[in-house]
Amino acid sequence: MCAYFAAMLVIMSSGVALILQGILIIFGALTMATKPHTTIVVRPRAYNTRDAAIHTGLSESFLEKARIGKTKTSGPKFKKIGKRVLYLLGDLDSYLESSN
Repeated sequence: MCAYFAAMLVIMSSGVALILQGILIIFGALTMATKPHTTIVVRPRAYNTRDAAIHTGLSESFLEKARIGKTKTSGPKFKKIGKRVLYLLGDLDSYLESSN
């Protein structure tokens, strides 16, 4: 009964965040949040033209022109899946290493 009363006080006195916190305390789920955690960064395997331009520091325009052969130098390798153009991360990195 005491836990129910505490939850009602939280509901009456505060917003949604405290309601959720009160519910987590009642059910003991808050102890999970106190454990140290690691952040996992997932990098995509392939980028679209805009993201490839950001990753390489090249312009989107250069990448688009290099795909159709309208530049003096060749661009990075790309894959075309339907209408989508994708640049594999490994291909972008090897292009950057070879151009330096």
